[in-house]
Amino acid sequence: MTIEKTSQIKAGDNLVMVIYGKGGVGKTSFTASAPNVILLDFENGTKYLGARGFNVDVIRLKSWPANAEKQKLAALVAPYHTIALDPLGEAMEKLLNSPALNGRKFRQADGSLTMAGWGEAKAQMRSFIKWLRDSGKNVIIVAHVSEEKDGEMITNRIQVATKLREEIPNIVDVISYMGVKMVDDKPVRILYTPRQGDQFDSKDRTGRIPLTVQVSEHDGFNDLLKAMEIGQQNIPENKMPVPEATPTTSQGPQDEKHTETTPKDPDEEARTQLKYQLDGAIVGELVTKAERDEVLANSKKYKGQVLEAYIKRISDELFNLQQKAESANSTVAPERKNQQAEKPEEVLEEQPQDDEEYAAEEAGQAELEIW
Repeated sequence: MTIEKTSQIKAGDNLVMVIYGKGGVGKTSFTASAPNVILLDFENGTKYLGARGFNVDVIRLKSWPANAEKQKLAALVAPYHTIALDPLGEAMEKLLNSPALNGRKFRQADGSLTMAGWGEAKAQMRSFIKWLRDSGKNVIIVAHVSEEKDGEMITNRIQVATKLREEIPNIVDVISYMGVKMVDDKPVRILYTPRQGDQFDSKDRTGRIPLTVQVSEHDGFNDLLKAMEIGQQNIPENKMPVPEATPTTSQGPQDEKHTETTPKDPDEEARTQLKYQLDGAIVGELVTKAERDEVLANSKKYKGQVLEAYIKRISDELFNLQQKAESANSTVAPERKNQQAEKPEEVLEEQPQDDEEYAAEEAGQAELEIW
């Protein structure tokens, strides 16, 4: 037990996040780009990483670890700085089919789970995720997306059996959706982290992740951290410094030739991140390519703190545009609301609630040493 200063705690030192999206968008390669990572692969999705230039350590799990294997797993992941679980839904499926849920308390005669069985599966996976979170390491949980139709609106949810999805936002720091769109006729990976709304599962406890972040294949995790650093800069509103005059250099005699190296632009990284944000805004149909090019051209007029203030103003404007777009998409016609109100609630037999009687019965038992 130690006392720490919040000003000295960096989010990147222990970032716990969920990244979800359709298959093949680059979720696994994003996890492989994290620092000193060990991948817990539950669906053999890492088999092509080597051919794509990745050299990371992997534990391929064909079944849910038994109690005797959990101690070994804890020892194996201890030296690493990042632990990735890939994917959450398949890990849950292996847990549901594991011997850990055998017996009359957890299984019916036909082999299906009882209410107590569903509750135990949810409790074990919840404990496993919390164990990862409390390890002090970066944790990346990969999940597939479940697209659900709500009237005329398509919602994108984390895909996992049981109602664990409802509890995940309480456990992790960040939930981001990954997609691929064409920008300037090129495929671009985008991490999309809106405020929690009707269409996407999302969360940003750090408060520093831009709405959209463009991530590369082999350095995606660092791209995210760099974007968070840009978002961390804070320039007071309405107190923008006056742009400094650009100094002029006198030219020497025309017959003298000077070979001077062009100094590196200290604001190059900030301008690059601004371009990433605008590319993401194009993907989200918030701005046009012409508007992006105009903003980038204007950014070249500024430098230092003036540029930082300009980028912050653009980021705020993009955020406001996104809020308006989400508000428009989530508007439901009054008659459809009434129809939805009249519909009886559906009972999902595949994902029943926890058995309260079972929970009370097991309350006195000691927790597993690992999770």
